[in-house]
Amino acid sequence: MPDNPSMGLQIPSVHDSGLAPPGKHAASAFAYGFPVEAHRNQHGHLKNEMAQRVIDKITRSPRTAKTL
Repeated sequence: MPDNPSMGLQIPSVHDSGLAPPGKHAASAFAYGFPVEAHRNQHGHLKNEMAQRVIDKITRSPRTAKTL
């Protein structure tokens, strides 16, 4: 599993403020495919670990860290 995953981030509420409460934003993050050979019983743990890595990458940005 990559330490620094390739990802995409969409924030549609930047263009349509009706998608989130006033003063807030709605966002979706997508980690791009990566090869992992792991036993099926590890998939849940790996999914959670990858989700945390994506969140960590997003929060490293000085512009987003204060708003999340």
